[in-house]
Amino acid sequence: MEFEYILERAYAVAHLPPDKVGEGFMHITSLVDNVANGNGVNPAILQKLQDFAAYLRRYWLPLAEVLSVFQKPVRSNNTCENFHLYAAKKMEIRSNVYRMLDGMGAQMDKTAANYEMAERGLIVTVQRPARLVEADLAIQRTENEFLLGRYDVEEYLTHIAGLRRYHFARGW
Repeated sequence: MEFEYILERAYAVAHLPPDKVGEGFMHITSLVDNVANGNGVNPAILQKLQDFAAYLRRYWLPLAEVLSVFQKPVRSNNTCENFHLYAAKKMEIRSNVYRMLDGMGAQMDKTAANYEMAERGLIVTVQRPARLVEADLAIQRTENEFLLGRYDVEEYLTHIAGLRRYHFARGW
């Protein structure tokens, strides 16, 4: 339970503004520390979690401007996808992230085909499914509320993780 909880919030860090990513990673570190202070945690698993938190701070914190998809019209990029893939591998849990990555791969193939058509001068129409439009609107509302100060970083990460879980369950 703790591991998926931590991983969901780690994924949500990419939705923070770049200047808040450090605070987001500090929250992830505190979650790992809470697991470390608990009883009955396998030392090898605990070490993986601590390595994961160190990796976030060392590798992704300096790239906060690249990692952040806050208020960007396209909320996924290769950097973000690579982050998700590495996070899942580092924590060695098999979660819905693989299903998400498969879907993203299929979408990238479609996008490449559309790009080739556009280069040839053909008209390309792309209609986004209503569920994706709904998901983007929910994230935009949450971003605006964050900017207005209605959420602190921890609350924002929790809310974004919940939105991702809800929309992912609906076929995001």
